[in-house]
Amino acid sequence: MGCCNQKRREFARQVQQVSSIENDTKLNLIPVQTSAHQSFRFRYVGKSSVTIRGTISKKLYRFNSPLAELEIDHRDSGVFFAFPEMVKVH
Repeated sequence: MGCCNQKRREFARQVQQVSSIENDTKLNLIPVQTSAHQSFRFRYVGKSSVTIRGTISKKLYRFNSPLAELEIDHRDSGVFFAFPEMVKVH
């Protein structure tokens, strides 16, 4: 039993150290201002139409055909990067 308790104490100590580091880091963060109008442009390269709901804005993005392009709210871009059929247009 002593071995398990020792491992638990060591784990608890490591968690406290990480929490302490995270708290110290939070104090030094500088807020980054972003434009409310930032967006990304994506092209759909799939074979049919597709509708995707933005994870943050909850907006519905409808790609009516292959090679269709839409402006995407930057806050919703993560879901689009996850689809291999979506290509970011520069």
